[in-house]
Amino acid sequence: MSNSDTTDFRRRQAIADLRHQTLILSAATVRRMVAGIGIRSSRASGLQKRLEWYFSGKVPLSNLRRDGVLFGAVLMASALPEEDFEPFIAATALLLLERLVAEGGTDDGFWNWRRLAPHYRLARPSQRAAIMCGFREAGRLGRISLAEGPEADDCLSAPRKQVLDALAPLSGNSPTVAAIETAILNDADARRAGALWAGSHRVLFDLPEAERHAAVAGFRHLYERPASMDTPPGTDPPAIPAHE
Repeated sequence: MSNSDTTDFRRRQAIADLRHQTLILSAATVRRMVAGIGIRSSRASGLQKRLEWYFSGKVPLSNLRRDGVLFGAVLMASALPEEDFEPFIAATALLLLERLVAEGGTDDGFWNWRRLAPHYRLARPSQRAAIMCGFREAGRLGRISLAEGPEADDCLSAPRKQVLDALAPLSGNSPTVAAIETAILNDADARRAGALWAGSHRVLFDLPEAERHAAVAGFRHLYERPASMDTPPGTDPPAIPAHE
């Protein structure tokens, strides 16, 4: 199996999780990012609107590097966690998204990872997991040069025990929930985990709320753990839903 075959779902999932983070940004966070580069108020509103378009996906990320002033604002925000943490996290998510979508060079992000990894670990769980899995995937694909990638716990939006504790009382009610629990307990390999998601995603939203919530957390754990998941050739399941 080729590298592109084994990582396609992982790449799509990393993109979906980072995009979710950029979509839930507040306008205030974007304003602070533009303010950080000292733009005059007469130009700030236009720049803020353009930056919102990048964060929302209305403008192709392949254009970002050619949009000099805005790219500078994003780079600055991504390097200054102690100045303003939310723009720092938002800018990091956008730059990782650009690396995974635009498929550019290999050096971008190396300095950020080496110097700023401790700060990424301070983000709330869903943000941290999206960013760390984004770095992990970008490193695997050669789009960021990482000597050492994220640690296993960095990539988890919830601890294994927490996920299993939520699944256990519900596994008798649903074959899907029981299968997820078994996959986590047995540390199923990437192909088995991917096949489980490919075969189960259509019934996910038919489950009662509590079971659906636990199932999503379980599938997210299977993707986020070191073994991750590889969906079978010929299948094209959607990304696992966000789990806030």
